[in-house]
Amino acid sequence: MEVATGSHQLKITNYSQTKLIGFGMHFASGPFSVGGCTWAIHYYPGGAKKFHESYISLGLSLCHGPKTANVLFKFTLLDCNETPLKDAESKLFLQTFSLSDVWAVKFMKKEMFEASDYLKGDSFIIHCMVTVLKYSQTRGTDIARSIIEPQCELRQQLGHLLATGLGSDITFEVDGQTFRAHKLVLAASSSVFRDQFFGPMTGKDMNQVRIEEIEATVFKAMLNFIYTDMISDDASSSEESWWKHQQLLVVADRFRLDRMKLTCEFLLCRDLDVDRLSSALVLAEQHNCKQLKAASLKYITSQRILIPVMATDGFKHLIASCPWMLQEINASYSHETTNDEIRFGLSTLLLALCVLWIVAMYFALLFGKV
Repeated sequence: MEVATGSHQLKITNYSQTKLIGFGMHFASGPFSVGGCTWAIHYYPGGAKKFHESYISLGLSLCHGPKTANVLFKFTLLDCNETPLKDAESKLFLQTFSLSDVWAVKFMKKEMFEASDYLKGDSFIIHCMVTVLKYSQTRGTDIARSIIEPQCELRQQLGHLLATGLGSDITFEVDGQTFRAHKLVLAASSSVFRDQFFGPMTGKDMNQVRIEEIEATVFKAMLNFIYTDMISDDASSSEESWWKHQQLLVVADRFRLDRMKLTCEFLLCRDLDVDRLSSALVLAEQHNCKQLKAASLKYITSQRILIPVMATDGFKHLIASCPWMLQEINASYSHETTNDEIRFGLSTLLLALCVLWIVAMYFALLFGKV
């Protein structure tokens, strides 16, 4: 039996922001190689599964390599000097991985982790030790074993088809620009495109479609996600990135691209701040984004920033567009707060805001300014 051992580290910064995302969503390390296989560490701040929500979960995934691999692995937290903390390590796991498998484990209760010294400056380091076990073959397969299975290049190949337009059979006119694409690829990802191109009322000769109310750059980014499963990080500023992810979420909802919609929710949750919370809540309400809404409400209550949020222009838009959200914000605060006087004060403040808004709208209508 041959043994190959290696390790990798994943540093998590801004822990308080990462824990706002729901279970099953993760951050991944860069790829690393051990024993002829390519691996990645997964960090699940909300737990890998529904019943792991009170835990931080860690996982190991087999990205590329043979069809199966027998592996010993364990996770350990490191201190600021990158020294292993013996009281913060998992047990040693023995698993047989198939290609693309992810084995996730409950690592530590969030409550215990946040009260410990493991978290320094809102960051921590995960260390993963991996040992690949290669058993001897007895049927003359040594030559076959030396051949590494090639990586899957489907995303790159589809991206090349999109970029070159090779074999395209549909052209979109969007905001004065044209984009060539492939009906089958679009239909496989979106039920809207499937009905449009292959529904019972569809003309067989449809080869050109005009798309309204979408900017060309946003439509191009949507096509790129459909073909490559990636949202490019080409924004020149955080504000541009925030705007782009909002627009892509709207487009994903319009064309029923569920995976792209969830990806945009994740990116918006990651970039939440005081000035963006109100617009995030409006977007979540208008497009039924449960993860984004829950994360926004949790951010308001966990950071105790309601008063600064109320001072933003976006909060006025929130009240005008979704006045019922005041009640949900109040309910979130009431759930998080145990002091009855604070609850009462907050409820009174929110009620007063509602009254002031109604009075302002009344006088605006009265004097013909609305």
